[in-house]
Amino acid sequence: VRVEAGVVIAMGSVPRKQQPNPFVETVQVQSAPMDDVKQVIPNDSSKNQVVKFAHRPRAIPPNLGLNNASNNSSPNTPRFAGSLPSFASLKGDAELPDVTSEHATATAAIKLQYLLAQLETGKAPTVSEMKTTIKYAADVLTQHPSVASNLDSDENFDEVQDEEVRAWLAATFTKKESVYTCETSSQVPRFKTVAQLLVIGNYVHSRYKWASQAGLQVPSEVSTYFVDHVSDWSFDIFHVEKLTNNQPLRYTTYELCRKCELPKRHEILVNILDNFLVAIENGYKRYKNPYHNSTHAADIVQTVYSLIKGSGLMEWMTTLEVLAILVAAAVHDVEHTGTTNTFHIQSNSEFALLYNDKSVLENHHLYTAFKLMQDKDMNVLKSLKPDDYRVVRGLIIDMVLATDMSCHFEQIKTMKNLLVSPDAFSVLDKTERSKVFSLIVHCADISHPAKGWELHSQWTPLLMEEFFRQGDQEKELKRQCSPLCDRNTTLVPESQIGFIDVIVIPSYEVMGNMIDLIMSSLKKSCKDSGSPVPQYDPEFKPWTVCLNNNKKQWKERCSTKARMSQTGSDKAGTVELHKSSTFETRKISRLETTKTTENGEMCHKVSTIETHQISKTEAHKILVKDNESSNASQPASSTHNNSDTVALVNPPLSDVLETDKGHQKLSLKNQI
Repeated sequence: VRVEAGVVIAMGSVPRKQQPNPFVETVQVQSAPMDDVKQVIPNDSSKNQVVKFAHRPRAIPPNLGLNNASNNSSPNTPRFAGSLPSFASLKGDAELPDVTSEHATATAAIKLQYLLAQLETGKAPTVSEMKTTIKYAADVLTQHPSVASNLDSDENFDEVQDEEVRAWLAATFTKKESVYTCETSSQVPRFKTVAQLLVIGNYVHSRYKWASQAGLQVPSEVSTYFVDHVSDWSFDIFHVEKLTNNQPLRYTTYELCRKCELPKRHEILVNILDNFLVAIENGYKRYKNPYHNSTHAADIVQTVYSLIKGSGLMEWMTTLEVLAILVAAAVHDVEHTGTTNTFHIQSNSEFALLYNDKSVLENHHLYTAFKLMQDKDMNVLKSLKPDDYRVVRGLIIDMVLATDMSCHFEQIKTMKNLLVSPDAFSVLDKTERSKVFSLIVHCADISHPAKGWELHSQWTPLLMEEFFRQGDQEKELKRQCSPLCDRNTTLVPESQIGFIDVIVIPSYEVMGNMIDLIMSSLKKSCKDSGSPVPQYDPEFKPWTVCLNNNKKQWKERCSTKARMSQTGSDKAGTVELHKSSTFETRKISRLETTKTTENGEMCHKVSTIETHQISKTEAHKILVKDNESSNASQPASSTHNNSDTVALVNPPLSDVLETDKGHQKLSLKNQI
């Protein structure tokens, strides 16, 4: 082995002009520092074997003029845009690129390698050259964010002599992420012959191919529906629930993973993916919630896919990030108890004690998901490299914790501040990608008011039913009902209007601005560099029309309720309302409710709502007690004043009110 100008030259006993061994791959090592080169010599090495070298890839372009072989480098070799200084120009005191430029890192590496080559060959560089090179490299390193943050921090343990103590101090009293490591044998396994290597390689490939094709068989009607509608914004997950025999999460997540080629790209065996999805779906069924169940989870998974696919963000994301966001969406509410974090904290539940009152449910969702992955037959991430595993796990944790509604306003404020910063795209693209994905999952989690009315009107009753169940539990415990959890007083239309105005619309406005910034900047960057331009539709905001229409629908129901209440106040009969429904919990931060009594009816004014979604009334039993004799005495022309006109404080969502134009007679159909 010898080093020429920083280039490692591999030499063996085989003459260079001799016909190369067909079983030995020629590896050209360029600009590899000596500590990155590992010499691999077989135990039974002989004179007719070539010594091979391997090194970690370096982000150094092949056109530095280091040797002629660089012109034949792989097309996958990283390249820098623009022109780089030639190798010859870096030998002297030529002007170096600015330390903040895109070429600074590569230039510093070349200078250091050249300096090392001089020392290795015995050619002592001048003191001036050494000072210039080392100072330039140090200046470049200080520009790196991680280095700069460490230099500015107080986390310095250099004064501690013992290395083990320093390691303990750093691990205990700093927030630096631990590096995932797995213990491996120091002895490298070796194959006796090339033939044995080929046989084993073919066997492993055939086994993986067989296992990847086996597993889940999607029913034909489900596959057909997915092909036609899987990217739709108002995707009918209730129809999928029926087609899949109440297994919407299993089939929806599998289909989207397959569509994104995640099993193929990350060697996820289909049977393992299916085992994991079945276990997660069973976790959603544990508490039999009306709203936070596997249908809701499947809806969020599909909504996330629709957002990143329709907006073009998928072309900006890596496949690891796509895997992380789909898994996070699938597990974000697994084993939800149907009650809020506040309920757990005030009840001193086991979950609240276990997670110290901090994002109680969200922490439990994460624990449940990763606990399942401890089983090798369910670990969908087991084929990932250690570093990739840490990346995916970290993203999943960030995204699921961001679904805690108490973090809503902080999350929106943070993203707004990032979007108005001078280098917003650079920050989002390099250091804050997790915040981008967290906002997407959060918006998907509160998306049903942003879907078509036919879907929103089905989700709302389920959510309200869940709220009411929590209210029933609170009454049994002799506690005050949480806001929107009292089935006898909650006004659904008003609560939905407040939720849409205060929570949903601002969230989607910020998300829309974020997507526009990322995709427009990415498109410009690709044009400048000559790379393929991603598909991007700046008009992709399907939620805008749905939000406006749903808000209009709720306002019409408020007006109808007011008219019916006024009519009911003039009646002789008595209207008694019993709202029989059950409710799960949502995550509510602040809600003010004032109660006033007017004309014998209870009215509620919702002043501030900071919640997730809102619920439905499952049944209204209406008892009208009228004097038959007084009804008989009413003239036919006055039927609009008789007892057939029912005053509803909170009409059921599924009821259809028809107006008789001649007599303005209101009839109630489809009673639950």
